[in-house]
Amino acid sequence: LGLTELEIIILESSADQAALREIGFGHGFYFANIAGSFILGLLTTVAARWSFLFEGPVMESMKGGLGTGFCGSLTTFATWNIYSAEKYFQKSAGTALFNIFAGLVMWLESYRIGLTLPDLV
Repeated sequence: LGLTELEIIILESSADQAALREIGFGHGFYFANIAGSFILGLLTTVAARWSFLFEGPVMESMKGGLGTGFCGSLTTFATWNIYSAEKYFQKSAGTALFNIFAGLVMWLESYRIGLTLPDLV
């Protein structure tokens, strides 16, 4: 399943789709940002623990390409910011604030899980 399909499944299984969409769930950027934050956390730990795998200029470039390039392009924080600003200017300040704080919590937590996952394996 792709991120969009997963999002559709979650929204279809919800009893109150309109309420979820009103607070911002209904946009693929949530799931893209969660995945990108998790992968970046995982990459950070793997690169630190197994630094011998990332020796040399080519591997440093690959680490930067995966972290900054892949995870940076996967995450869509600009879309999240635009959505929050749009809600604010539509006089939905509560929705905008919820969107900002919920997003920060979700993405920081997914990054933390990515950081700690190698310890569990």
